[in-house]
Amino acid sequence: MPNLMTSGHLLAKKNWLAIVALLIAFFALGLLVNAAGNDHKLPSAAKAKTHVVNVIAIEQRQHYTEYHSIVGRAEASQRTNVGFDSSGILTAVYVDEGEYVSKGQILATLDEQRLQARRKEFQASIARAEAEARIAKLSLTRVRELVTKGLDSEQTLDEYIESYASANAALDEMKARLNSLNVDLAKSKLIAPYDGQITDKIVDLGAAVNPGQALFTIQTIASLEVRMALPTDLANVFTIGQQVKLMHGNTELLAEVKSIAQQRLLSTQTIDVIFILLAENQNLVPGDLLTIKQSRQHMLEGYWLPRTSLVSSLRGLWSVFVVVQKDQVEQLYSKLVEVSYVDE
Repeated sequence: MPNLMTSGHLLAKKNWLAIVALLIAFFALGLLVNAAGNDHKLPSAAKAKTHVVNVIAIEQRQHYTEYHSIVGRAEASQRTNVGFDSSGILTAVYVDEGEYVSKGQILATLDEQRLQARRKEFQASIARAEAEARIAKLSLTRVRELVTKGLDSEQTLDEYIESYASANAALDEMKARLNSLNVDLAKSKLIAPYDGQITDKIVDLGAAVNPGQALFTIQTIASLEVRMALPTDLANVFTIGQQVKLMHGNTELLAEVKSIAQQRLLSTQTIDVIFILLAENQNLVPGDLLTIKQSRQHMLEGYWLPRTSLVSSLRGLWSVFVVVQKDQVEQLYSKLVEVSYVDE
């Protein structure tokens, strides 16, 4: 019996020691967790930092205006390829590329030796025809006197009258040929059709040229035109003779609508509008770019926002932060938006 009591007493003592060890372990774990929490304690709502952001007030609009800046190219109002209408050898070239010429100025000449030889031939033929016409006239005068005296027949008189007319016709024919030759001689000199500038010289001295072959390219310098390709709705805004303002860099130029094409370009689906510059500008040359600003209104409700306020959102959408007052505190909320139009 004493032995059993001793064994029971030992068993109870072991259980009590196990419970005490377990309590010590839980206590130590609580101390560790408390120590770790002290290093990363979250601030309370009362101590949270308030962020300052820039906001703007926006208003809902019923429409917006779309602005277009359209670019056009200055070009000469006249630009011509000039050449001879007959063949020959180029014996003289009086102008070079880049030179300014006046209307009627000689640009080049062809070899005139054959034409001059034919001219002398025609002059000799005219002299012979004039002599034959004089003889025919004298003969007609004598025959008419004889017929008046009754010494010759009326038939003979008629023959001399026709002979005199034939001599005059031959003379007129030779004079017409000489005039035609003089025209050819005049056309052996290439003349500037208007005041302008030589922009291209295609052939040089001694070249054999063909009828219609271009020798020079000349363009006017007094007035310039500006050609612009506009969408149909913008082109229809203009009227012939309307004055508009074009920009060349920071310079404003006054122009007038010269023509509006009635055919749409297939490649660009635009219509050409040509403007005439009303004032000369020494700094403007063909090839310079000019711009015109046009606007059109679209009926669409929305808000104007700065582009910096847009934030990339999910699935390619855009969002903005909106300030909403809630419980007397201004808070930020994210709102999805649709971008309808973007300008400068």
